[in-house]
Amino acid sequence: VPQSALVSPGLCESSHCWPGMCGTTIGNQYNILDKSPPIATSCPSDFFLNSSRPISIFWSEPVFEDNQEIKKIESNYRSGDIFTWGEHHVVYTATDASNNTGRCEFDVYLAPYICEKPTSPEQGQIIYKKTFDGESGSYSMASVQCDDERFPLDGPKFYVCDYM
Repeated sequence: VPQSALVSPGLCESSHCWPGMCGTTIGNQYNILDKSPPIATSCPSDFFLNSSRPISIFWSEPVFEDNQEIKKIESNYRSGDIFTWGEHHVVYTATDASNNTGRCEFDVYLAPYICEKPTSPEQGQIIYKKTFDGESGSYSMASVQCDDERFPLDGPKFYVCDYM
């Protein structure tokens, strides 16, 4: 269909606009309206911290760029806020002069302790598997294995440690 665009499977949108902008005629001048949202050129990655109590957590504020002036930047958390244990989803929203919005999102994990690697038993070994983010100890799994397979092990097949 001429001047139509596929928005998602089964939905079409019709427009007389170029991708990313639309125009209107005012008098004898053609006025272009911006449809491009602000883009986060710098957005923090997810990060994990450990503390025995709630703490203030700091990060570099996201940077947004746009072809128009960015009128406001809002967020549900700010760098320096006090966080308690758990997972916190941080969202920054930037709005430009044409009311287009862009987002920057990341997660902050604050745990009460670090999962430590267990020490190997005598005549055996620990098989340690890093899962989710085993380096930070947010979730890891270990199993015990005897050097001599003729000796059965009593107890669980594996042990887990979660960041909470």
